[in-house]
Amino acid sequence: MKIPHDHHREGFTFHKLFQLFKLLHPKNTKALLRINEFTDLDLKKIQKLTGNPVKGIILDVDDTIAYNRGKILKKNVEHLNTLLRQGVKIALYSNMIWTKRYENLDKRIIILADIEAKPNPNGFKKAIRKLQTKRKNTIMVGDNFVTDAGTIPMGIPFIKVKPIKTIDKNPIIRILRVPHRAIRWIYDQIALLHDKFLRN
Repeated sequence: MKIPHDHHREGFTFHKLFQLFKLLHPKNTKALLRINEFTDLDLKKIQKLTGNPVKGIILDVDDTIAYNRGKILKKNVEHLNTLLRQGVKIALYSNMIWTKRYENLDKRIIILADIEAKPNPNGFKKAIRKLQTKRKNTIMVGDNFVTDAGTIPMGIPFIKVKPIKTIDKNPIIRILRVPHRAIRWIYDQIALLHDKFLRN
């Protein structure tokens, strides 16, 4: 099977700009749960919070289970396999291009490398269709409100993961990543303020 290398899915989009405005409203920053790392993801705990069994996971890649543009961490591969044994379906949905880091994963894991970039709702809808799960039985797991939390208005709970700290050896990449990290941090702080002052 030919894997698409879809470069246009990176960068600034209309949907990202629109999401920046949407996140100013508290209803769009309500994470179901905050966890320190992906291995803390506990399906039983999530089911207690939602009242629904988790049958599908849409999962961000960079800074969530892998270093930015890097390998998926071994402990996270192991946790992916644990979740598969629990009977859950998993779709990895990154705005980055397809790379060889996906080649050795369990073949049951769906790799979304040819759909609209997050937070485009059409991309999330396609992810749901690929998983063949209902929204109430699906969760989105990621590190970034600007892209990953685009599922919240769609009724798909968002689990916020603390970003994996990537030390970019290339100084140019390090500089280019500053705006991304700054925007991610600002909107995370907005979400925390909403949690503290506008939600019970």
